[in-house]
Amino acid sequence: MRHSLIDQDVLPRHSRVVIVGGGLAGLEVARHLEARQVDDVLVLEAGPGDELRHVNQVHDGDRALRQWLLPETDPYYVRPWAALNAPHFTGTSGLRRRVGGRSLYWYGVVLPAESWALTPTWWPVTVASDLRDSWHGGPSLYDRTLDQLASWCGGELPGGDPVPPLRDLRLETAPLAVRHDPDHPGRWHAYSPLDTWRDPRTGEPRGGRGGVRVRAGAEVVRVVIRDGRARGVLVREGGGGVREVQAGAVVLSAGAVCNAGLALRALSEVRGGPVRRLPSLYDHLVQGFLVRLEGAGAARLLDTLPPGSYYAPCAPSARSNLFVHVTAPSAGGAVVDAQLTGEQLPSPGTWIEQPAGLPVAVYSCLSAEDATMLDGQREILQSVWEQIAGHAGAAPTALAFRPFADPASAGAAAVLPQSLDARPAADPLTWSGYIGTEDHEGGGTPLGGMLTDRHEFAEIDGLYAAGPGTFPRMGAANPSLTTLALARRLAAILAGTEA
Repeated sequence: MRHSLIDQDVLPRHSRVVIVGGGLAGLEVARHLEARQVDDVLVLEAGPGDELRHVNQVHDGDRALRQWLLPETDPYYVRPWAALNAPHFTGTSGLRRRVGGRSLYWYGVVLPAESWALTPTWWPVTVASDLRDSWHGGPSLYDRTLDQLASWCGGELPGGDPVPPLRDLRLETAPLAVRHDPDHPGRWHAYSPLDTWRDPRTGEPRGGRGGVRVRAGAEVVRVVIRDGRARGVLVREGGGGVREVQAGAVVLSAGAVCNAGLALRALSEVRGGPVRRLPSLYDHLVQGFLVRLEGAGAARLLDTLPPGSYYAPCAPSARSNLFVHVTAPSAGGAVVDAQLTGEQLPSPGTWIEQPAGLPVAVYSCLSAEDATMLDGQREILQSVWEQIAGHAGAAPTALAFRPFADPASAGAAAVLPQSLDARPAADPLTWSGYIGTEDHEGGGTPLGGMLTDRHEFAEIDGLYAAGPGTFPRMGAANPSLTTLALARRLAAILAGTEA
């Protein structure tokens, strides 16, 4: 059943702003445009709009986790690209093509990009300053966005509380933009821009659509370029014919890879010849271990680290953040899921391309700096395990990792509950995720390069981009907070009210 937010009228001929992609970035831009009285915004999403609630609000935790880590169980999963060097950007790597996108799956982690990543060498000075210092003489974009999320959470953003150290391992509760459902224990939802228009627990609409229309099942196949400027988009609905929607401005927010595919076609028209490749596609590089503890050792750990999510930044040289998630299964004991999320640096050895007559394709590999970082991650994880084991009274065995791109690696699916069923207690299961499987892919259309510091394509007036594809460098932080902050900035630019 379609939600009332989903527009079912005849596709309009014109809209002031057309947003391509109805995920976290696109919907957040639309939300801020509406708040700034822009009353003609059209969001075009290729996937359906039949269920607008977070997956952990709809399903119990085990089923929701399986739907994320086993994408064949998710009806919204699609991989719209070809991987040129498998196993990278294969496996679980793909999009959740639906209204809401990955905002209906994420765990709500909100961390700003690190100062060592937000440097003038990579980011435009104006953008970095707006994010972390001050935006138009007031609080920074990060501060404003965190205040917004704190208000959404009920007045205070959970997280940031230190916990007793395990030797020299100092953790704090992870900052999460999450609400728990008081009527359904175990059900919860992370922030989504959809919360502006529908109740996140019931999915029921909140008031009218306002100035934003969302069209589901509308695939944008091309940006219309005339006289060197973006004039609209060509849209295919339901596998049928293609129609043009004219626009004053077009925002690409369909994900880094899909944005790049549309950008390549647009650039080819502007330059008068085929442009086949955009450089520097990157994702976060993630490794970890999972271990079950029993008896008195589990009780000692739970006394210090009760069930929950914890976080610690690593030294800048490690380009990584540590996350430790602790659960207490109903069968007893404790399960520790420790993982490091690290930055893949932009590299000329990675790219997005559009072969003639074929789907968009990706190539991604490790640079020498990335390989060194992965070795450092494994050293950190070994230290983390030794400290957890020592606290729990277990033997601190050596962690055994397979080569990073080994197809036999357990991958992120190792964190599924059944992964430890046949494994002895205090025997860690190590895993590494292929490039692309963290679903934080970015690059291709970076600010200060392909884009100006106003988020507009340097070569194409009226064409803008949003989301992690615009990040000149990822940093180690989850990209969601930066995505939300930059969406606010872009909306102000589009509305002409930047203060």
